[in-house]
Amino acid sequence: MLLLTGKPRIRLPDAEGKRITVEGTIRSIDSKTDSFGKTKRVLRIDDITIRDAAFSDQKDNFIFDMFARLFLPGAVCCSVADDDMPENRLITGEKITVTGVMKRFRQPRNPGGFDEDGYHYACGDAFAMDGCRVLLRDGNGNRLMQDLDDLRAALAKRLEAVCSEDAGLVRALLLGDKTGLSDDLKSLYRDGGILHVLSVSGLHISFWGAGLYMLFRKMLLPLVLAASAAGTFLILYCIMTGMSPSAFRASVMFLCTLIADAVKRSYDRLTALSFSAMLLCTAKPYVIFHSGFLLSYGAILGITIFLPIIREHFPGRASVLLGASLSVQIVTLPVLLTSYFGVPVYGVFLNLLVVPLMGFVMGGGMLALAIGFIWLEAAKILYFPVHLILAGIAFVCQMTENLPLNFWNAGIPSIANVIRYAVMLVFIAWSADFVGRKYLVLSYICALSFLTWRTPSGLTITMIDVGQGQSVAVSAPGHHHYLLDGGSTSEKELARYTLLPYLQSQGISYLDAAFISHTDADHYSGIEEMLLQGKDCKVRIGSLVMPAIGNRDEKYEELCKLANNADIPVYVMGRGDTIAAGDLRLACLHPQSGASFEDKNSGSLVLAIAQGDFCMLDMGDCDAAGEEEVLVRSSFPRPDILAAGHHGSKTSSSASFLRTLEPADTLISVGARNRYGHPAPEVLSRLHEVGSAVHMTKDAGAITVRVDPSGEYETEHYIDPAFGIHPNL
Repeated sequence: MLLLTGKPRIRLPDAEGKRITVEGTIRSIDSKTDSFGKTKRVLRIDDITIRDAAFSDQKDNFIFDMFARLFLPGAVCCSVADDDMPENRLITGEKITVTGVMKRFRQPRNPGGFDEDGYHYACGDAFAMDGCRVLLRDGNGNRLMQDLDDLRAALAKRLEAVCSEDAGLVRALLLGDKTGLSDDLKSLYRDGGILHVLSVSGLHISFWGAGLYMLFRKMLLPLVLAASAAGTFLILYCIMTGMSPSAFRASVMFLCTLIADAVKRSYDRLTALSFSAMLLCTAKPYVIFHSGFLLSYGAILGITIFLPIIREHFPGRASVLLGASLSVQIVTLPVLLTSYFGVPVYGVFLNLLVVPLMGFVMGGGMLALAIGFIWLEAAKILYFPVHLILAGIAFVCQMTENLPLNFWNAGIPSIANVIRYAVMLVFIAWSADFVGRKYLVLSYICALSFLTWRTPSGLTITMIDVGQGQSVAVSAPGHHHYLLDGGSTSEKELARYTLLPYLQSQGISYLDAAFISHTDADHYSGIEEMLLQGKDCKVRIGSLVMPAIGNRDEKYEELCKLANNADIPVYVMGRGDTIAAGDLRLACLHPQSGASFEDKNSGSLVLAIAQGDFCMLDMGDCDAAGEEEVLVRSSFPRPDILAAGHHGSKTSSSASFLRTLEPADTLISVGARNRYGHPAPEVLSRLHEVGSAVHMTKDAGAITVRVDPSGEYETEHYIDPAFGIHPNL
């Protein structure tokens, strides 16, 4: 029910940016290094009570308190600089009073964007506080939790000495600490389809829990004593490593097997799985929105339900080897597409190699760690084979990245398609006992087509919210995709965090062309990132289109060189040039080929996007002089939509230009609270005078225009203006 309807959004009192005071109990203490290299402590505080005047004037204060207790996650993430930490260290479990500036978690502003708010909501965090100081504390913490934290810190420090360059990876594998993992390494494992091995999960629980239980039984310990010892160690290990949803699930299921052995009863996997889910959801109801929860429980469902079907209908060595991976993929595919927009094609085969090797890695790593406390040099020698295994895994992952069709990018499926896929899986499981293998294969192909099918639509134009910059994505029938600009001066790594996630979420893995209107960073920075990635870019660029100006600057030549290095042809467009793709026309209205301009903005590309009776003008950063040139020297149909020039600057969108065009809708790409004052009040006034409806990315997030074959169109905002949130997917 919750998965289908989406989590409710209870409105918090408006205290964003205000200093508030919170009382509560420390749930965990983590370290974090910011972009300036400074270390901060992140305190997660449970059982919170907000003590601040900012909330006292809320008319719905009682309702807020009631819902906060019953439904809202009750934890606050407080960032405390090391210099502001108390002299005597804080202890997990003690009650404290903290003051700091309230900060909401960010919600995505574009399709495919990371939902920081949703992630923390599922983890049990309501909001964050920056610049915190501890005012009061009682000093009565949970000594067991603190001892486990100390043990984890000591083990991590020793791993640094033993494993050197692999320390971050081994800490993640053994201790569940991912703070030392580089983004490149996480991307390598994710692209190889083996990222799950870096999370404490069933693999770790089986290794430690089952291994210890068997060891104690071989030592002739009584069954109950062996089960109790192994279970206690397992619980402490999971608490020390953070008790992720997958670790909790695996721990409860393993404890169920121990209890079943102790009382001489049979063990039922689905019953144990349901019992663990019930316990976890009772403590954290919205953990069901956590991708780790869905992947972990989906994997066990797949193995339980579909692995026997695969082995029965497809007997042989191949089903023994591939059956488990395939059964997991069958059930978790919707989650993978929603979270990562696609699936590593060779991940099924790579897991056959990696999963067995992880046992050697964990065993060898723990042995080297134990010896490291006694004899460091001997520990380094013992660890060397583990280093070779990890290096080999990284090498194989890199090899698969270079293989053709290494990643299947299907995009985010709709809720309706996920439901169709789930219904088909239920039907396949029900009918497996009395149908043949051909029928099962055809049924699953049908289910797969339901999940990945995209309803054919007409022309779609999306102004992506890139902060202070501009980027417009155009998709036309026949799988034609174009990117008109892609840059920002307010968002770092724009391609990685905004452009590529948007494109991949729409199932786009190839752009027919990327246009750069002119060489201001707020129009090219993201495309430059994609060019630098070359063939490794998840979305390939078919060609780069630049303005056909006479005075090309250094950045113009550099971008062309980057494209050539990536084997991407470069074309130039001047007034009168047109690109056709089916019924779509991309016509250049400015600049005149070979013309020189003192100001970059004056030579900006101006494109008319036309299909049937529909027309939209993308003005880039064209100024008033360029607008006059467009009116005098170009012929084009009256535009329905105008993408305003220069982010609504007062030097563009002149009164005469707007009176001539009279666009029904105007789109403005602009960052909130930008230092340029865009859009200018006089421009908004001019647009109001001509009756144009204004849509701004700072308010609406991504703005999508859907055009049907008749030329009729509708405009959609990604952020719901009524609630200030994105729609649940």
